[in-house]
Amino acid sequence: MGSNERRLFYSIAFKIEVVNYAEKHGNRAADRRFGSLPTEKVIREWRKQRKYLIKADKSKKSLRSNAPKWAKLEEYVKNWIIDHRKNGIAVSTKMILI
Repeated sequence: MGSNERRLFYSIAFKIEVVNYAEKHGNRAADRRFGSLPTEKVIREWRKQRKYLIKADKSKKSLRSNAPKWAKLEEYVKNWIIDHRKNGIAVSTKMILI
């Protein structure tokens, strides 16, 4: 991608439409049908992500779903920070480090 090229973003609804077409007619046919972008490679990637695309919010454009690895710990730390701030105690990043 050159310095003057803008990155393109597609809605999840559009990705699902392309994937459905590609499943019926093939990736190359979908590439021709929907123009040069998205490319055949992008369509292959979207087909791999199909089950996640269907579950995702259709108004979004990405599949960011980084669930916390330590959900209970993060909840505990969040509550600890809120309690300290309610009591007027400043909380720094050094205090949060484990």
